[in-house]
Amino acid sequence: MMNAATSFSEFDTVDAETRQVMQSRVNSSVRHKYETQNVKFLVWLFDSRQHYDTLLKSGLVAELETQHQRDRERKTRADRPSKKRDHLRATCRDWLQRAEADRPETHPIELGDHMFPIFA
Repeated sequence: MMNAATSFSEFDTVDAETRQVMQSRVNSSVRHKYETQNVKFLVWLFDSRQHYDTLLKSGLVAELETQHQRDRERKTRADRPSKKRDHLRATCRDWLQRAEADRPETHPIELGDHMFPIFA
């Protein structure tokens, strides 16, 4: 039987190798599609935060509220409120790109403490 230190270092090596293989196997257009869909999901969670307020990290929510306000201040050429949400989406994309699998504090969504009804 291995001790915990040995088994963790072996998993770290396997995890690093898996990350390297996944980076080389998933082409950039597919990776972009995943990112786009994940951004849409984060925006939906933000828009639905009265029901799912504990799913998004509080730091992300604070940033999204600021960016949402910036988007609402934008006007069209006809001086009407713009429906574009570029700042909101850019913030979501930034959080996704900075997420590290082994550092939960960088994950935009908090799933650890939720039960099946939330996922369903």
